Amino acid sequence: MRLVTRADFDGLVCGALVTKFENIEDYLFVEPKFLQDGLVEIRSGDIITNLPYHPNCTLWFDHHITNTTPDFPTPIVIGKGGFRLAPSAARVVYEYYTELGNRHEAQPKADQPTAEIGNRKMNGEEIISYLNTERMKYLLHETDRIDAGKLETEDVLNPQGYVLISMTTDGKHAGDRPYWLKVIDLLRDATLEQNARGSRSEKTLPTNPR
Repeated sequence: MRLVTRADFDGLVCGALVTKFENIEDYLFVEPKFLQDGLVEIRSGDIITNLPYHPNCTLWFDHHITNTTPDFPTPIVIGKGGFRLAPSAARVVYEYYTELGNRHEAQPKADQPTAEIGNRKMNGEEIISYLNTERMKYLLHETDRIDAGKLETEDVLNPQGYVLISMTTDGKHAGDRPYWLKVIDLLRDATLEQNARGSRSEKTLPTNPR
């Protein structure tokens, strides 16, 4: 499968979630306009996050009211993706896998070890346990604040943590692809402190944006 996403912070957090639960073999980082203008070939097996919908994709997640959407009867449709006016696209991805995990967790215990979450064999307890960690809940909280522009003055004058990391991921330079991939891995598997160290080792973080 291929992940097609933006390389802004929200898109990379989407990537961290998707790669936890799906077997992603390739990545494509694009801006929305390229997809809207038909300049991107989307195929079956693609998972699109934080970008406009394309009918060829397998899963799609977004939260922008301006994007054309499929006729989803509910915000989350298992096997198709999710869309709602959430603070971030990552929040929609998080809700999708939470619902998927809850459905599997409701199965008899004897069935859970072979239940498939996405393309990986994980039982419902495992996926919900991961999503309910304080680390992941805090990451989603901060992603919502960052993408919705709900930052405080102090966040701008003295950025810390995920806010600081988000300032290094504007998605504008294709040469930053190795960095984007590393950030996805760090956001998925590492603590905030490890994220900060890993990001700093790859890219110069702004120390005083004033």
